[in-house]
Amino acid sequence: MDPQTQPQINPEPTVSPQPSSKLPLIIAGLVLVLVVGAGSYYFGQRSVKVTKENVSTNSTVSPTIKKGSSITIENTDETSSWKKYKSSKYGYSFKYPENWILSKPDDEVQNFYLNQAFADRGGPGGIFSVVNLEKELMELNVNSKDPIGTRKETGDKIFVTKVQNINLDGKSGFRYKQEVMSGSQTDAQPEIGAFVNLENKAIKITLPLVTNVNPLILDQILSTFRFDELTTSKFAQ
Repeated sequence: MDPQTQPQINPEPTVSPQPSSKLPLIIAGLVLVLVVGAGSYYFGQRSVKVTKENVSTNSTVSPTIKKGSSITIENTDETSSWKKYKSSKYGYSFKYPENWILSKPDDEVQNFYLNQAFADRGGPGGIFSVVNLEKELMELNVNSKDPIGTRKETGDKIFVTKVQNINLDGKSGFRYKQEVMSGSQTDAQPEIGAFVNLENKAIKITLPLVTNVNPLILDQILSTFRFDELTTSKFAQ
């Protein structure tokens, strides 16, 4: 073979080194961590904001009232629409429900009824009464100086119990309860009421315990009693 005609050998192509196949995975992982972290932070802050808003909405905050400031209180006086009775002779007044009927008023006895038929007939059967009486008659029941709980018989199986000392517009008195025992031969009925001292006389306020009258109404009526400056001298006459 001719040395001049040696076969030409092509050199092998140079292969460039390929980047590591793990690098894209590492980059993708870092991106994912950043995305998850940012999302968690955003929703965490949003949750805190919503919670604060809920607390602010549902909580009742008591206002701070500075000294010297005034507030308006709604009037819930149930007696505001009631009628008013005034004794021109003895100088006291009180209010009573507008649907009650005052029968034949005079200066010594005021009887109230639930309907006109009873009012026209008068006498027993009233639902409320105010009586001006001699102080001795009060002493026959329960003395104003007797202790609370004192129980005395005033008639045929009728007992009166002193239950509470009271003050009506500056006048002393006491609450009482009357019980009628079984077998009583009188027309008396159970009742609650009050005695009020006025010099040598007294006022007896009576609310019979009938089924269609709320006993709590007695407290409301007593709270409306007013005495003028001449009441004591008028009773002393």
